[in-house]
Amino acid sequence: MHHDPLKIFSHFPHGSPNSAAPSQVAKKPIFLSPEELQNMPLGPILTQPMKFIKFNAPFEDEKINYFKITNASTNRIGLKIDLSCPDRIQTDVNVCCLDVNGSIKIRIVTKRFDLDKNAQDCIAITWMNVQNEGDIDEEFFEGDGLRNKKKLFLLITTYR
Repeated sequence: MHHDPLKIFSHFPHGSPNSAAPSQVAKKPIFLSPEELQNMPLGPILTQPMKFIKFNAPFEDEKINYFKITNASTNRIGLKIDLSCPDRIQTDVNVCCLDVNGSIKIRIVTKRFDLDKNAQDCIAITWMNVQNEGDIDEEFFEGDGLRNKKKLFLLITTYR
C-alpha cells in the first residue's frame, strides 16, 4: 500500500502541524488615541522600596540612595516625580515613560540640611497612560486624563 507523505497533513488548515491556528496568530498592537487613553483604567506600579527610603545622619555631606519603579500595568505609562522639599532632596529623573513591565532606577540625593528643620519629606510619583511611542514632558500632566499617585517617604535616622 503506497501513501502520499504530504497527504497526511491535509487535515491541518495550512498544510502543516506547525502552522499556527488563527486564534494563535499574534495580532498587531492596538494603538489608542489620546482620548481613548485618557479614559482607560490605570494599572499599578511597583516600587522598591515599597514605602520608605532610608537615610542615615549626619547630613553635612550629600547622601545618595536609589529607588526603582516598575510598570506593572497593561499600558505604557508616563511618570512624574515631585519632591516635597527640593531644597533638601533631588532626583536624577523628573519625567519619563515606562513600557509595560519596564522599570527605572532613580537616584535620590540629599543636600546639606539642618535636622532641626526636617519635616516628613516624601517623593510623590504620579502616573498616567501614554501613547505607545514618543516622549512626554511635565506639561503632559497638566492635561486631562486619569492619573494615580503613590508616595515614598524619606526615613531620616540620627545617631544617638
